[in-house]
Amino acid sequence: MIIQRIFSFPAVTFFMLAWLPVYFLAGSDPDWMRFVNLITLFVILVACLGAAATSIAVSPVRLWFPITWFLLTAASYYGFGPLLYYFGTEESIDYSDAYYYVGSGELYRANLLNLAGIISVMGMYILLRKVLARSRSDQITTDYHRKDVRHALWRVSVIFVLIGLPIKFLLVLPRALGLLDVVLPGSIEYFSVLSTLALVPLFILYRSDKKKFALPFYVLLFIEGGSAFVTLSKLAILKVGVALMLAAVLTGIRFKRIVIIGLMGAVLYGVVLTPLVTIARMAYGVKGLTSLSDVQSALEEFARSGRDDAADLLPGVQSWWCRLNYANAQSFAMTAYDQGRSGDTFALALYVFIPRIIYPEKPIMTPGFEFNQLVDGNPDSQSAPGMFAEAYWNGGWPLAVFTSLFMGAFYWAWEVYAKRKLAFLRLAYVPVIWLGLFSAIQQDAWFVSGAIGIIPIALIFHFMAAWLFREKTIVA
Repeated sequence: MIIQRIFSFPAVTFFMLAWLPVYFLAGSDPDWMRFVNLITLFVILVACLGAAATSIAVSPVRLWFPITWFLLTAASYYGFGPLLYYFGTEESIDYSDAYYYVGSGELYRANLLNLAGIISVMGMYILLRKVLARSRSDQITTDYHRKDVRHALWRVSVIFVLIGLPIKFLLVLPRALGLLDVVLPGSIEYFSVLSTLALVPLFILYRSDKKKFALPFYVLLFIEGGSAFVTLSKLAILKVGVALMLAAVLTGIRFKRIVIIGLMGAVLYGVVLTPLVTIARMAYGVKGLTSLSDVQSALEEFARSGRDDAADLLPGVQSWWCRLNYANAQSFAMTAYDQGRSGDTFALALYVFIPRIIYPEKPIMTPGFEFNQLVDGNPDSQSAPGMFAEAYWNGGWPLAVFTSLFMGAFYWAWEVYAKRKLAFLRLAYVPVIWLGLFSAIQQDAWFVSGAIGIIPIALIFHFMAAWLFREKTIVA
């Protein structure tokens, strides 16, 4: 099809590469800068979103690959988000500028960085896929209705729940709610996601035999959804939704339904989740809801007048849109480096392979509070400029390009791993695949913790799965 060719990865990458020098020259003219900035935002949005959507349409299983989520989040953070400065309300623009001012010049530099970063990521990914990939097939050859397959999926579900839930309820949730004043090692905290990932095999089992597996699936879904909500973390809620979507892909969900679910999720995020979390945080603090009565009260308050109260708190501010705009944080990081105030967050890579249990004084690997204080003086909130801008903040253009190339190789390697494990539905290795996915979904986070730091955790998950689930495959 023509659309598939137009939005193929090589075609999209070549088009952005061709646009880059045009934008560099035309955008340097102050009379044209605002207009070409707008065009460039649409180039990023349409190119990345079109490439991701076309890829998913051809093979929905590509939702299991990091490069797909990289394109989706790049379209959101670097294309749609900064369109706020053109089509958002004045209050929204003022709210974003209160964090850090972005004029046409600042947006021009951020767009150049994002274009170069996306091109570098995609270029390295395409090169490795072309030169080193042994198979281009995304086919999942399994029949989850078979008794032996269902037995293996049930075993994975039970073990994930038995490991994940105790860690989540005894350590992670109490720490998140402020009931436990400790710094949890990242290696321990990551294990709590296993109970969320148990939704994947349980959903497949539920689809194969609703009568038998409906109760365990819905009980776990209620537990995971409820625990995510009480932390007032949109990311935790997103993880539950992504896990269900990934499971649905393995049961043969069609592209049209994926689009419908995606649009519904976006609407729920903007219309329901964002104001609900805002109201709950306003009433109960940023730590979270510490009792069932708090949960009930928060839901009742939102049902009565939650959206109106959220609007009154920030009148005219499109907070959901501001959240997707990273141009202000990127601009600060780039300006800081150019003024000689470079960052040192990449130096945290020296501590990646040192367990906190061995070295309790190990630095916090997500310096969001410190960065936020540098930008607007507020140490009580976290923010990050995204991996492209963080790399520039640490080492200028050379490090930004190198980091982008690394990200492309990183996403390709994770895709190769995912293909090999999903080909025979080896869901014991889903935690490893999940780490790669969320590195791409959270490219707005910190590079060391979000990319380098997950490598030792992935190795732990891999060898744990190989030890716990010794069968070579669950299909003939």
